[in-house]
Amino acid sequence: MNKLLLSVIGVASISLSAAAQTQIQEVPFTQVHLNDGFWSPRIEINRTVSIPSVFHECEVNGRFDNFAIAAGLIKGEHKGDFSFDDTDPYKMYAPERMVGNPQMGED
Repeated sequence: MNKLLLSVIGVASISLSAAAQTQIQEVPFTQVHLNDGFWSPRIEINRTVSIPSVFHECEVNGRFDNFAIAAGLIKGEHKGDFSFDDTDPYKMYAPERMVGNPQMGED
């Protein structure tokens, strides 16, 4: 009885997945535009305030320099209190690519 029930659930799951795939189509994220009253102001704050602030902090605290030091491009010692401080440039990269960064000339 349990095997039969699991088989029926499995078939139903596969059928639902196939139906969902025919209704949802992938589009490049560059074709997605959020122009509503909820997300637009938040995206604009991220683009004009949050991302430039994180970029500035990464510069001031040597997080970009740490990569140049690791690559042997400049001499020096790792800067920062924690080894995971170097993840901040990566955390900035994804949102910066989605909304642009005025400091980098990508509006």
